[in-house]
Amino acid sequence: MIATARPNAVATSASEMPAATTANPPVPATAMLSNDLIMPTTVPSKPIKYVVNSHHHFDHSGGLRAYAAEGVTIVTHEINRPYFERAVANTWNLGSDRLAKSKKKPVFQTMGDNMVLTDGTRSVELYQIVGNAHHDGLIMAYLRKEKLLIEADAYTPGPAGAEPPKVPNPFSVNLEANVRRLNLEVDRILPIHGRIVPYGELLAAIGKTPAPAK
Repeated sequence: MIATARPNAVATSASEMPAATTANPPVPATAMLSNDLIMPTTVPSKPIKYVVNSHHHFDHSGGLRAYAAEGVTIVTHEINRPYFERAVANTWNLGSDRLAKSKKKPVFQTMGDNMVLTDGTRSVELYQIVGNAHHDGLIMAYLRKEKLLIEADAYTPGPAGAEPPKVPNPFSVNLEANVRRLNLEVDRILPIHGRIVPYGELLAAIGKTPAPAK
């Protein structure tokens, strides 16, 4: 996880596949005009090949133009593509950002219900969170070996030790329903907003009893 002053980003790496950052590129939109901006382009020494955009809201897409300028492929749900294509075509009248100066055309790779990024040994599974009222094209990532779910805005845990909400958040209820729909075995959740928590905390937050430990 790459912790930032804004929402976190997650980086995954494999032996052959260049790293992929997931859900929120760690470059705020207001900083993209800076020529001195330090942004990670390797993790830890492999070039980043993909940026997986969870959805188009500003706090999860602010750094996409900067990564596009580096030739990084933007993976997003197909519903987001028209918005991003219009956004990257816009002119920057107040000052040129990295993408405008590079004169590169952003590369998009869109997905529907699911997509897998793999080098043959390690995989990042991407799934649409179907029916979530937060955003129609919301994407989550799943690392099967680690049983780790990475998501943005569908569930944000409260402070450690806090009581579960009296009224479950419908976004979180929907997330759990999608995990069941996809038959994913999840041990931990890595929310883009917040701390890594056991999956049982999501279940408790929506009023379900976690299964006994195996």
